[in-house]
Amino acid sequence: MDYTESQILNFSNQLVYKILNSKINNYPFFHCETKNILPKKLFDLTIINFPKQDEFISHTSSDAVIIDKKDKSSSHPYDFRNQIFLTRPDDMSRIKSPRYAFWEFFMKILCSPIVIKSFLKLYKNQVKQRFGDNLKNISFYPNIMLLHDKANYSLGPHTDIEHKVLSALIYLSSDKENSDSYGTSIYVPKTENFVCDGKKHHEHKDFYKIYTAEFINNNSFSFFRTNNSFHGVETVPNKPIERKLLQYSIVSKDNSL
Repeated sequence: MDYTESQILNFSNQLVYKILNSKINNYPFFHCETKNILPKKLFDLTIINFPKQDEFISHTSSDAVIIDKKDKSSSHPYDFRNQIFLTRPDDMSRIKSPRYAFWEFFMKILCSPIVIKSFLKLYKNQVKQRFGDNLKNISFYPNIMLLHDKANYSLGPHTDIEHKVLSALIYLSSDKENSDSYGTSIYVPKTENFVCDGKKHHEHKDFYKIYTAEFINNNSFSFFRTNNSFHGVETVPNKPIERKLLQYSIVSKDNSL
């Protein structure tokens, strides 16, 4: 397939349609779930061109998470999550041809101004509330990561680091029998009014799990980052379960500083 500018614009506008017609849920933080977020042809290409295992690195081998030194002496749940940071050229370069050409094309769609602006518009009230009069000084840009989880992976409840504005997860594989088990879960802390700045992942036992997004093909879960936007992943049991997904985050930079 030839990847053209016309296709970039076409796919970008179809994606914007799905984003801006999503319905936001308010509790316990602003989030939404969007089925079939990618145009079918584009979604099929992500599956065909999904990178090989040796093109990923483990989560704990990167700077994506902070692991206590005492935890590094033995296997850690994050060892079972593998990643390619698509917005980092060195990471992208690990993807071999002909797959590399597709992901280069796909990145032009995801990084197009109309797609970035559509996510910000979806959460416009929250964006305005967070940045207030300083909004004119803020630049927004995407961080995009391909993720491949295997058995035993889990992600403790956390809120994300402060410079993240919002995140969207797009599920690229599914286990229909357990679609309500392996998606991103929403948590409420058992300690009333407990908040976190995103620098720590917490124990599942200290939270109530109140919702889990369906882990089905081309489903998306997005949310606006706050100090109470606790989300995570329940432990994937030791069975042949794999999760392939894309993490799309919009981060902020204050140009006045």
